[in-house]
Amino acid sequence: MIRGLSSTIAQDDTLQNQLVAQFERQYPSERMKAFLGQDAPKGTTARAVDENNPSEDRQPPLFRVTSNVTEQMAIALQRWEGMVTTIKEDTFVARLKDLSTDIAEEEVEMTMRDVSDDDKDLVQIGAIFYWSIGYETTATRQVKRTSIIKFRRLPAWSAHELNTIKKRAAEAAMAIGWGAQDEVAKAG
Repeated sequence: MIRGLSSTIAQDDTLQNQLVAQFERQYPSERMKAFLGQDAPKGTTARAVDENNPSEDRQPPLFRVTSNVTEQMAIALQRWEGMVTTIKEDTFVARLKDLSTDIAEEEVEMTMRDVSDDDKDLVQIGAIFYWSIGYETTATRQVKRTSIIKFRRLPAWSAHELNTIKKRAAEAAMAIGWGAQDEVAKAG
């Protein structure tokens, strides 16, 4: 049985060598047609070979490959808004509000490794962040499961700004009569 197998391999090897030799005897344009099984497509080129000198070393044709790259896409399965409550050495604790359901807040401990280098300086008590889990389809159509934590970069209100806003709100309430009702209720 082994003899039969080796003789088959030898025959296949001989046939392969014959086909390769036949392919190498063809001129570049003929090789390309034979390789593609059709006429050469627009924009493809083959190396020039002197057709008058068949002994010149002939090389296989070169092809320029273009692809239609698709855009990268992401689908979020779950999203939370979080607020940092405690910071430890390699982790932080946060309260999470599920943005897709009305479930009560949860508390979770997360590792600092899950935070991008650009956001690590933003991990402070009271900092707001968004956590998304979902699928990402890359430009090469590879599907990956992802978890992304992104901290909010809006500036924090200063104590002076908060006091100014409260004062304006109180003035507006008095101007429309809300404050007067409260004064009457307190007096009566």
